[in-house]
Amino acid sequence: IKILLDAGDRIAATTQRIELHANWLHGAPARGLKSRVTVAMTPGNAQFKGYEAYTFDDLRTFVPEEEQVLFDGVLDADGATSFHMEPQAGRSAPAMVNANLVTRVFEAGGDASMDRTTVRYYPYATYTGIQAPKRSNAWGTFNTDTTYTLPVVAIDVNGKSIAGRILKAQVYKMRNNW
Repeated sequence: IKILLDAGDRIAATTQRIELHANWLHGAPARGLKSRVTVAMTPGNAQFKGYEAYTFDDLRTFVPEEEQVLFDGVLDADGATSFHMEPQAGRSAPAMVNANLVTRVFEAGGDASMDRTTVRYYPYATYTGIQAPKRSNAWGTFNTDTTYTLPVVAIDVNGKSIAGRILKAQVYKMRNNW
């Protein structure tokens, strides 16, 4: 069975539906067959065109490691179906998650054809990025009693700037000695 999961290279939390199509190798639709799509997530690195110098990731985030079922059902007469991608990424999900999708289509005899793909999943509608100042010494530290500018940006999932967002930020002085 030939499987096509039309998810593109990135999925946003606002993505409407993901299309799944399956055909027998001779081209006929794989109609009425049971199919299952699962996802396992790993942290990724959020990047937006034009904002490469900004960091959108929060170091305190994590994603659940267990595999989740996104779709478990039967293909229609055209060997197709569609479903929403609504993984449980948690309230502390990173800005971008690598979604490792596994699609299985089961033949009537029980054998399964499988397809794997990884897409970037952006679980939020808006993102805040911060641009760290240039480091002035070889140790990569910042001097105390010095004023630094930390530009911030608020953008949507497509990387378009959002005007008028109110952001709250806190900067901490950390002491790490060895």
